[in-house]
Amino acid sequence: FFFVCDQIIQTMESVLRLFIDDLVPEMKGRPDVKLQRNEMNVLELHGVVDIRHATRLNIAVHRFLRESGEQQVSRKHLRIVVPKVRLGDVTTERERQVLAQHTENPDHLDPETIIDMPEWNADFVRASDRRSRAHIKPRYAQDDDATVDAVAAFVAEHCRRANGIVVHTGAGISAAAGIATYREGHDKSIAVSAALPTFAHYALVALARMGAVDYVCSQNVDGLHRRSGLPADKLSELHGNSYIETCGCCAPPMEFVRPYDVYSNKRPDPRYWGRYVQGPDGRRAIEANTDLTENERRSGIHHITGRACPRSGGALRDSVIHFGENLPTHALEEASRRARAAPLNLVIGSSLLVRPASKLPFAGAGPVAIVAMSCTGSDTAALKCGGVLLRASADAVMERVVRHLGLERFANRPELMDVLHGRVRQRDQAVLQSDGDVPYDGGADGGVVPEALLTGAPSAMAMDVSAPLLQLRQTHEPTRDGQHRWSLSLETVEGHADALQCVKSVSFNLHPTFTPSVYDVRQPPFRVGPFIGWGTFNVKVVVDMGPDTPEICTKFPLTFECSEKVLPVATAA
Repeated sequence: FFFVCDQIIQTMESVLRLFIDDLVPEMKGRPDVKLQRNEMNVLELHGVVDIRHATRLNIAVHRFLRESGEQQVSRKHLRIVVPKVRLGDVTTERERQVLAQHTENPDHLDPETIIDMPEWNADFVRASDRRSRAHIKPRYAQDDDATVDAVAAFVAEHCRRANGIVVHTGAGISAAAGIATYREGHDKSIAVSAALPTFAHYALVALARMGAVDYVCSQNVDGLHRRSGLPADKLSELHGNSYIETCGCCAPPMEFVRPYDVYSNKRPDPRYWGRYVQGPDGRRAIEANTDLTENERRSGIHHITGRACPRSGGALRDSVIHFGENLPTHALEEASRRARAAPLNLVIGSSLLVRPASKLPFAGAGPVAIVAMSCTGSDTAALKCGGVLLRASADAVMERVVRHLGLERFANRPELMDVLHGRVRQRDQAVLQSDGDVPYDGGADGGVVPEALLTGAPSAMAMDVSAPLLQLRQTHEPTRDGQHRWSLSLETVEGHADALQCVKSVSFNLHPTFTPSVYDVRQPPFRVGPFIGWGTFNVKVVVDMGPDTPEICTKFPLTFECSEKVLPVATAA
């Protein structure tokens, strides 16, 4: 018996070695990494691995665990190392001076100092920030196609899990839109107001609608996630949004999405104004014709845009968070909650150097995948927890991810981008025609990414539920003035007429701008509407099946692309 067990153990170690040799040929036959069992019979990796090979090593381990049935491979005794170089071989004298200034380390003045390779050195990332007068040229790296595809497959596999992944985005996801990151500088950037969403933005919308992406946490203020069609309830904009004004006088607070930068686009005759003056103590102070918020008094930064809320008449304020200001509490708490529950946290285009956003991807127990063109502050931490790193553009990676998920029609082609950009421009024009005073889930126009492009999604994305007996049906027709008349109802699937007898009540939760915003229907027909408007959003529907059956909670994404839309409602198995 013990002989057989020993043979099985040795076989499993050999199988893992085969996976590693296949994906990381650089390690084949080398003693750098060894495999052994500990006293708890857990396979352990011992030794040293080059950081440039660690991603493929982790993918090999992941595939081994998936195929073998093993529960765990420990990396506790595996050391990840960055290749060393002589500082004078990779920098100029001026760059060494800038490095020493940013790091406050005089050793960076000495060309003989041995350092981590610049492409994997966070000091070089900090020193290349062009917001500082003294900065150096950024160092980028580029992984090969095989590694890009392996990481995309790794991400796609986690997308198929029931909860969907959480994505954390930084400036890098908007680089393809022409908005330069802090390492390229504003002299090479177009204005935010001239930018349109990138393929990666649209891909996240598609994956969110499929259930492959549960949530997006963004540090960007460019508003491209909302404009691309990502619903507000799928997004935490941790640093605010240049296109959004808020009214704190309304309960709940109202949001107004504009097709322009709300802070830069000042009214010539503002109803409300704020300006900076010299206070009695000689310091900068705020003078305004409206009460300041607690945040404005504490930070010394005013957010008054000059416009008034069309509902309450209160002063509207921009939503951008500046250095020294607290992040929005609800957005941060929701981002943290989603990240903790995610099977994978995917980072796209962030250097992970700004807290607390940099800590969010590591809030959960699952792996972390980092996609960035340069080093981040958490490369080693991601690899140590079984995650992956990829040096590639956001668009290149997301195109591979959607392909692995079966969205063959959602390819990064000029024809597709023209269609999607056109739909965004149409939405922007609708906002302008209404003077923007129609609060809606901005970019929450679910029609930006047409449903037809989402066909071909794998059935593995579906939850394990019994065949649905109920369905939600939306009817829609356009009005003469360009708006839309729609209704929503809960009904039985054909052949299951008795199922509706079990329904005690249905709660339809609309956008908070509706009055009322919640409709509780307690007898058939379980229907709301008709309503007239032009903005789409997700309707939260809660079905009460009685005291002995769990309630059904689902979301119905409105669409104005067709006269009728039906969505099956999953009932408990």
